[in-house]
Amino acid sequence: MIAIKNYNFDYYRYLFLTSSVILFGILLKIFDKRPYVIFETGLLLFGLLFALIYITENKAKLTNHSKFFILFLVYLFIYNLSVVFIRAFDIHISIFDSLLFGIQEFRLATVGYFLPLLFLPLASYEKDKIISKFLLLAKIAIVYTIFEQFVSMSGYRTFFESLYFNSGVVTSNQIGVKSFGMYRIWGLIGSPQILGIFHIMTLALMLHSKQKLWAYLSLLCIFLSTSKTAILALVLLVFLYLIVTKRYLLFFLIGTMLTLLAFWLYNLNEYLVSSMSSDYPYVQKFVGSIQGYFILITNTFDYLPGLNNEDSVLYVNQAGPLMKVYHYFSENPLEVFFGKGITFSFMQSDQIMETAFGNKDIKDTNQLYVSLSSDFYILTYFEQYGIFGTLFLSVIYFIYPVILLFKKHSYMLYIPISFYLATFHYPPQISKIIMLFLALSIWLIYFQKNNNKSKINGNSVPIQ
Repeated sequence: MIAIKNYNFDYYRYLFLTSSVILFGILLKIFDKRPYVIFETGLLLFGLLFALIYITENKAKLTNHSKFFILFLVYLFIYNLSVVFIRAFDIHISIFDSLLFGIQEFRLATVGYFLPLLFLPLASYEKDKIISKFLLLAKIAIVYTIFEQFVSMSGYRTFFESLYFNSGVVTSNQIGVKSFGMYRIWGLIGSPQILGIFHIMTLALMLHSKQKLWAYLSLLCIFLSTSKTAILALVLLVFLYLIVTKRYLLFFLIGTMLTLLAFWLYNLNEYLVSSMSSDYPYVQKFVGSIQGYFILITNTFDYLPGLNNEDSVLYVNQAGPLMKVYHYFSENPLEVFFGKGITFSFMQSDQIMETAFGNKDIKDTNQLYVSLSSDFYILTYFEQYGIFGTLFLSVIYFIYPVILLFKKHSYMLYIPISFYLATFHYPPQISKIIMLFLALSIWLIYFQKNNNKSKINGNSVPIQ
């Protein structure tokens, strides 16, 4: 006779431990990132399996909104899995090799969408407890961002460059680089580009919990991150806030001032460039980066050496990500509905040429399975999942949260909206800590009962 004892498992502590480990993931990888990746993957896999068991045992507790979000996850999983088998037959490789590539890409670029499931096994009374723990994690991240920028500006930037070197986040183009007179810091996110987006999320969480001092510090961190994407997203969210709260006069005044400022900066930059002046370098870099965003979405620049020792010649080609997407679906119109399938962002174009997924007769930048771009994630997502998948993404992370904002204002709703805005530039879904904070908001929005009425609580903004 085998006696089986009952053991109590404190899932709340597991979730807090996992979130803490992921928050410090960049620092934990500084010696050797391989043990950390294995440990992180194991923690997430355990939680997701536990959550799947919970869902199968508690189907009746799911609302229609919950089921819609789970349908999105089922779609992503089936889509990615089916591509593994389709590709195995298309290019005549073993299913094991195709599965290996698919798993690596899924772990890097897709698993973040599944993290809201980690919150499902929590008991209802643990909602406030887990929010308070995420507040603690957010405060740690805020303090670290301020600390890194302060120490860097004090003349010790090389300390962080050496510290992060083995973690895989340091690249040669980020060493010693400044923007707005400040260093491009990594923070606990490991990316200067999306660090600011993360602090928009911490700002929303602090406002939701009515922690004004930490909200101001989060706002400071957005600017300390030097992320122009985050600053633009913040401006758009402020405009959305003014519309939702019916502060139309303030909306008009701020919009007018920003329009005049943008017009003045544009004309100043044009004058400086035309006169080849080196004055106001930060203005030129700021305006130039914004212009570059719109130029590079359709074009690429090729520098070729000139003849007879002349200077190199700049060629502008209409081969940017948007044009690549347009040409591909023009030639394959039926694929526009569900996309071409996943591409492999964990490999560079020259690396993929050495695998079964590379075509030796095609230029490396035109490889079929190489990721479209690291700068325009929404286009990469559209190329992979087509109209249907992009509509799914837009409804869940933008359209429905905006609709809820007009029903009952909650700062938590700005978190998925900020994530969606970020996808128009960098890929924020690769950061597990960003996706955990996003997962918290998605859990509150889609998996808490009556959330479309008043239960995304924690703050109250009077609508005038």
